[in-house]
Amino acid sequence: MTDETDFWNLIATGREAVLSTINRSGLPQLSNVLYLPATDGRAVRISTTADRLKARNLTRDPRAVLHVAGDNFWAYAVAEGHGGLAAPIYGSDGEICGAFSIAGVATRLEDHLDTLAPLTIEGAEEISRLIGGPTPDRTTPSKELG
Repeated sequence: MTDETDFWNLIATGREAVLSTINRSGLPQLSNVLYLPATDGRAVRISTTADRLKARNLTRDPRAVLHVAGDNFWAYAVAEGHGGLAAPIYGSDGEICGAFSIAGVATRLEDHLDTLAPLTIEGAEEISRLIGGPTPDRTTPSKELG
């Protein structure tokens, strides 16, 4: 990798990575994840559930690092940034057209994650329903991607 464009190209074409978040102890917590790059190539989306350590860590401290491996040991990209938690909103065509999220001071939200996460999902589902989008079948368990 020689310049920033090469780094972002590797991230934009990859789907597998290692996400690093910060444990309560201050040590890194690493998770293998599948991800989707945003259309602008400068953000990625991972899927997780509120009870996973990476989600709890990002709620407490949104700093994150994503490591994407290239086609050989010496080819890789590392992206640093801030994570957030959101639920997808689906349009009438069944495609994701937006996201519903709750933002605030992490230390104030952390104690309420178990309540806020399902409410965020319910809010996104209600918006999807109102604009004619599909809502998930609650009888079928969802597959966690990351």
